[in-house]
Amino acid sequence: MLDVNSRSAENIASQGKTVTSPIKIAVSGANGRMGRAILPLLAADPDFAFVGGIGREGAIGAGLIDRSAALGAAD
Repeated sequence: MLDVNSRSAENIASQGKTVTSPIKIAVSGANGRMGRAILPLLAADPDFAFVGGIGREGAIGAGLIDRSAALGAAD
């Protein structure tokens, strides 16, 4: 049986299961160097869905949303 408390891709794959819906991801530091590096990787993988980015307080930019909203939308 699939362990619903574990969301790791390795655990799901090891159980012979496939991901049926994308894992919703919020990226902290989305406008930073690492955030900008990971966003294209998330977009290219159908197992993940980018739900919002979190930036520094007062930061503005595409995809940035309130920290509480981002964490609430993520898995």
